[in-house]
Amino acid sequence: MLLLQGIRTVIATNSQPTAAIQAEAAQNNETWVYYPDDVPARSFYKGDSRAALAPFLAHKELGDTYKWMLYGDDDTQFFLDGALRLAKDFDPDLPWFITDNVWWSTGEHTPHSWRHHPHPDAPRCIPCHYDDSAFVASAKATIPSYKAIKGCPCTPELLCAHNNHSLHMSEDWFNKYCDMPRLPHHMYSMHGGAGALMSIGLMRKVGWDVAEPCVLKTFSTGGDTFLQICLWEAGHAITSPGAGFYDWQMRSFDAGSEDRMGLVDFVMRAIEGTCHDRGLCNVKLQHLVTIHVRSSAFGSKSDAGMFMKALAVQYDVWAENFYQRMISEYERQQEDAALTDEERQARQQKADDDQAAMWESIGSCYGHAEEQVVSMELDRREKEALEAEARLQSIGAIRAMKGHT
Repeated sequence: MLLLQGIRTVIATNSQPTAAIQAEAAQNNETWVYYPDDVPARSFYKGDSRAALAPFLAHKELGDTYKWMLYGDDDTQFFLDGALRLAKDFDPDLPWFITDNVWWSTGEHTPHSWRHHPHPDAPRCIPCHYDDSAFVASAKATIPSYKAIKGCPCTPELLCAHNNHSLHMSEDWFNKYCDMPRLPHHMYSMHGGAGALMSIGLMRKVGWDVAEPCVLKTFSTGGDTFLQICLWEAGHAITSPGAGFYDWQMRSFDAGSEDRMGLVDFVMRAIEGTCHDRGLCNVKLQHLVTIHVRSSAFGSKSDAGMFMKALAVQYDVWAENFYQRMISEYERQQEDAALTDEERQARQQKADDDQAAMWESIGSCYGHAEEQVVSMELDRREKEALEAEARLQSIGAIRAMKGHT
């Protein structure tokens, strides 16, 4: 689980970090960098240019020393196990921008076109290496009306060439110039709180000398949209990991759609083994890369930080238990492979005998408990009968006294 646990981290801020701050940051493998607020603002927040340029500021500090960059807001919580699991199937030397949580609207006034995230009809690719044949063939899969495009990696030209707009739209996604869909007619962007994975190949392609001029000339809703516009202009579009494209339960980036308490409950049920489908619970948690905690919903930044720490501990407990079970199962399979047929049969017979003895014990306990319940029920009914008889006798005595008077 990632909560700045030894991971090289670059934090972009609107104040010059002091020597003391940098010294403390260095002990935690952090670097703090300064970038000023927008004056005047060109979006909802003065820090949006800094938010968009954060990955490029980080690349300037880190250089060509990494394979993947985790990009998100200050209240984006990353789960390192899920990020590594996702990244292992991608070549980091290619320019990948990966997320499955995308803002989208068509500008039309229908429920399907209204702006929200994650939107199933948002234009994006799935990776070429992803085998989606099982999902396409399965009646259980939730197939979006927007058809999957495979990209290695995804580019604006690829999306524009297909232009296979949703069945819920009466217009094309893109104009003849292949411009990125933008307000006021469209809303299209990765969601900054949900975060994204950016490859070293992408950072090599889009340098600081390209990113900063583009961001500083852009007007839009926020830093995530600034980034999306400039990546699009540089020739790079969004790639969805794959599984979440067809099954919303398998989304990786803020899978609960800002449902932090729902995730807490979900992880606890996975730990306790009380999920309706334990296998599905574990698969969903393996796919999880981020959650947007939404620090603004807490009383203070400190409260949000405490929540993130608690969630990190909870996730680590699940991960340790889950992977230990996987190791134990692997070891059991290795031991089983080394047994002779006779030894394997003897072990199976012992397991069958132990199970039979367990059920016999349970049956005995159940039978004894059932006898106790029956006995208690008979005692209760006898007591009620005696009480009823006493009440009737009392009523008869009262009536006799009234008749006498």
